[in-house]
Amino acid sequence: MVCVCTLLSRMNPKSRPGLLVSLFLGAWVGGSALLAADVDGTDGQTATEPFSVAVRVDANSPRGKLRPIWRFFGADEPNYAYMPNGRKLLARLGRIGPPPVYFRAHNLLNSGDGAPALKWGSTGVYREDAEGRPVYDWTLLDRIFDAYLAHGVKPYAQIGFMPKDLSVRPEPYQHRWRPGAPYGEIYTGWAYPPKDYRRWAALVHEWTRHCVKRYGRREVASWYWETWNEPNIGYWQAAPEEFRKLHDYAVDAVRRALPEARVGGPDVAGSGGRFLRDFLDHCLRGENHATGDQGTPLDFVSFHAKGAPQHVDGHVRMGIANQLRTIEEGFRIVASYPELKDTPIVIGESDPEGCAACQGPQLAYRNGTMYSSYTAASFTRKLDLAERHRVNLLGALTWAFEFEGQPYFAGFRSLATNGIDKPVLNVFRMFGKMSGRRLAVHSDGAVPLDTMLREGVRARPDVSALASRDGNRLCVLLWHYHDDDLPGPAAAVSLTVEGLESSAPVPRVDHYRVDQEHSNAFAVWKRLGSPQQPGPDIYAQLEEAGGLQTCRHTRLLGCDHGTLALELRLPRQAVSLLVLDWGDVTAESPSPDAQTDSSGPVSEKGRLAPKPLYRDPVYDGAADPTVIWNRHRRQWWMFYTNRRANVPKLPGVSWVHGTRIGIAASADGGVSWHYLGEADIELPPRFGGQQATHWAPEVVTGPNGTHHMFLSVVPGVFADWDHPRWIVHLTSTDLRHWKYHSVLELASDRVIDACVLRLPDGTWRMWYNNERDRKSIYFADSPDLMTWQDRGKAVGDQAGEGPTVLRWRDRYWMITDVWSGLAAYSSDDALTWTRQPGNLLEKPGRGADDQVKGGHPGVVVSGDRPFLFYFTHPGRRGPDERKDGYQQRRSSIQVVELGESDGRLTCDRDQPVDIRLLPVAARN
Repeated sequence: MVCVCTLLSRMNPKSRPGLLVSLFLGAWVGGSALLAADVDGTDGQTATEPFSVAVRVDANSPRGKLRPIWRFFGADEPNYAYMPNGRKLLARLGRIGPPPVYFRAHNLLNSGDGAPALKWGSTGVYREDAEGRPVYDWTLLDRIFDAYLAHGVKPYAQIGFMPKDLSVRPEPYQHRWRPGAPYGEIYTGWAYPPKDYRRWAALVHEWTRHCVKRYGRREVASWYWETWNEPNIGYWQAAPEEFRKLHDYAVDAVRRALPEARVGGPDVAGSGGRFLRDFLDHCLRGENHATGDQGTPLDFVSFHAKGAPQHVDGHVRMGIANQLRTIEEGFRIVASYPELKDTPIVIGESDPEGCAACQGPQLAYRNGTMYSSYTAASFTRKLDLAERHRVNLLGALTWAFEFEGQPYFAGFRSLATNGIDKPVLNVFRMFGKMSGRRLAVHSDGAVPLDTMLREGVRARPDVSALASRDGNRLCVLLWHYHDDDLPGPAAAVSLTVEGLESSAPVPRVDHYRVDQEHSNAFAVWKRLGSPQQPGPDIYAQLEEAGGLQTCRHTRLLGCDHGTLALELRLPRQAVSLLVLDWGDVTAESPSPDAQTDSSGPVSEKGRLAPKPLYRDPVYDGAADPTVIWNRHRRQWWMFYTNRRANVPKLPGVSWVHGTRIGIAASADGGVSWHYLGEADIELPPRFGGQQATHWAPEVVTGPNGTHHMFLSVVPGVFADWDHPRWIVHLTSTDLRHWKYHSVLELASDRVIDACVLRLPDGTWRMWYNNERDRKSIYFADSPDLMTWQDRGKAVGDQAGEGPTVLRWRDRYWMITDVWSGLAAYSSDDALTWTRQPGNLLEKPGRGADDQVKGGHPGVVVSGDRPFLFYFTHPGRRGPDERKDGYQQRRSSIQVVELGESDGRLTCDRDQPVDIRLLPVAARN
């Protein structure tokens, strides 16, 4: 076992007297309690002595912003997106990190009824009637994109392939390809040009217009649009010039519907060679087939890069060199055009090989840690190549999703199997935890880039790292990779982080690991006998094993004089992420790399908040906001009720039912907000299962750091209001994944809208709406947030809902939604309440989406400044106020700063709001 004196002996003698040492302990999956230093680290492989690797990270030498290139995914089969396991996986992709995840799918315009098959999908979007007139049907396309956006994933909208009624060669249309069949069998009627380019353009134009109407102009402008797939091989059954014509018509159609749309291409197979050069020449200087003008808009350039694994002497040998050489050649082509110097590049498919649905011995790397270690090593080298060639690499898209109705771990290239996550998905979760600036790294175990380009990783293994720093959070991703899928000794890694502040204390260290014992459902599945029909208990065990797990037996840690020392053993094919977190010791403001959508002026009080502050991009029905500081992400998060405002033909009030809690994030102190997805909440079946309605989230953090949500739940989707509702208690360690704890025993079976506040004596008080008592406000008390005692009525002078209570300027204030603005009360003891005359936000404002009464608020007190977040129904005014349509149902979130005058709360919604919500530890 490594001891303290061993670590000390390896450090600078000058630093020993002040060395701070911490021992981080935990439990291995399966219950092993061995320290990592006590084992050989080979995970059952041949026990040989580990070899030493020294990794040095310079925290004071940033290499520029770390680009999150890993946030792009795709698949041949688009219809899997709205199926149960597809939605489950989309939700997990949407949670990878704050920057949005994008998804690219083939077959979006194919004719058919949506029944999926391998390398096939369809939406039936276009047909022609008996008179030859176009008929559009967006139902399945909407279902696909709705599934993406509901889980925080944005479309990388591939315009393809050809509908049957438009194809110049419609028969045969749908292929019947299966693994083992010749690949060329897939190229049927969908791969041919249109018989009428004007109808092709009309289809694309109407599709774009429909998306803008359904999802909003701002949302659709954040997508990427590209035409077809790999037109330089069999996916395009015509001449290159015909493809350029197809592309011109498609791009023009998109831009006519949405001039600010981001369009590009051509997503060629490989680097594209002459085909790509001809395409770029055409886009930059050629005559546009659709408009007759010179050139075609090109907001990004895309090509594909694949590795070439082989089956050699009974084992898989990966071909990382092939993939990296293709990437380098693609970068060279783009860099040869001065006009494209700053144009983003997307490696539109970037994988270890070329066919996700194929099977074979050379593809046996896919289920286990070979795939995950390859991913860690290759993505970092993509960044290195982009830096070398000075190109703007935006993304590298992983062509892997999931396959419905296939055996467990069937050998397809996928991120999950039957809802069970594979090890490779956890590497993307690791990437998602990294942000800020990329740091300089030196590893004496790294294979040089030029060697890897020339011959791959065939001699010694590649043991290296990617590091980033974002404020007080420093991340180091380490991997141990070799092309040959064979046993080998572990790497004994000595990690040194230099260039820290000289007074930096020992940080908190989280060590995440993917290997044979951690974050590896495949290994657990094999140990359980490879069941193809796992029961509920085994399935739950596999599901847990598939998540990203911590490895807490990582060493003795020393930090002194600006240098941190750490040792760990890294088994062959293992990937580790070390997150060093100094909390809010020095973080007084968001990261300088934080993205903001606001360009308003900055004052001492902050930046000007826009009007509206936020609209939900999926259903456009955001309401009931609760804003809380997320210490894990160093962001402000907004939890909100979402209502299906933009879904047509929903009877009665069913549009306010049937959705989960939405989450938006702000990295700039509350000015700009971006959609993250839905809160991951699972409730017992008695609350309605997947049909449960989630309303009015209240989120607080307990003294031990556990997060608590008190959620209003309706057991289903209903067209009227006459149904039970309960407040349930959930807990979380990360604010994203919530576990059910209990249903609260309160005054009746019709209770909603919890608000929770900690009292000076350390106990907690909840206020809520008891609908059985004329919608009066009741309250309950708890010593620990876990057990609650109902105390009866708090306020009953007028019906109301959505109570929010704050402590400010030595008084308690309660604000409730009384449907004619917000009633305000004050109290000295949080028991006896006095209502002030008039209502806040009763008089409509003048700002965008603010010309109606304000509703259901939440409050954040930052320093001595209370900010009230509320929602509006902008369409409920004028002669259309009492209509029931999309404009009356949609809702927007707004913010206003509260004031106090003569013992009364005040606010002026028409005054500009300069907002700067401080990180919690930096508040006064």
